[in-house]
Amino acid sequence: MNAKLKLWIVVSLVTVFAIGVAVGYFGERYVVHKRHESRGDGRPSHFPTVETLAKDLGLSPEQQDRIRDIFKNNEARLEAFGEEFHKRLGELRGELLEEIRAVLTLEQRAKLDARIREFKEKRRKDNEDSRRDPSREQEDKGEVR
Repeated sequence: MNAKLKLWIVVSLVTVFAIGVAVGYFGERYVVHKRHESRGDGRPSHFPTVETLAKDLGLSPEQQDRIRDIFKNNEARLEAFGEEFHKRLGELRGELLEEIRAVLTLEQRAKLDARIREFKEKRRKDNEDSRRDPSREQEDKGEVR
């Protein structure tokens, strides 16, 4: 191979690599995270942070501290509500599943049970993967931002 051809191949490979990195970076930033951070109606899927509120509302440092205290003082109430909500949701799902199972044949029930096991396993794996994601470390700790 002559030197020009080798140089052309190397430049092409480097260019393709650079384009791949750029597409991966911007795809992750503007497509993947954007999808997870929004409900679909343009509003974020979580309550804004104190810093975001401070910027949007022009809060004084004293107001920011008071809002942080409000979050801390209500953590237990919010946690209790979340536990009660999930408990009740589990009960409703169980009732729904029993109603569905009553309509199915034995073979269909077995298939449904297999699908449910697959779903639970996939969800468990997705939860483990998201916990390993360092960008979600703060969310997993339940810290008030």
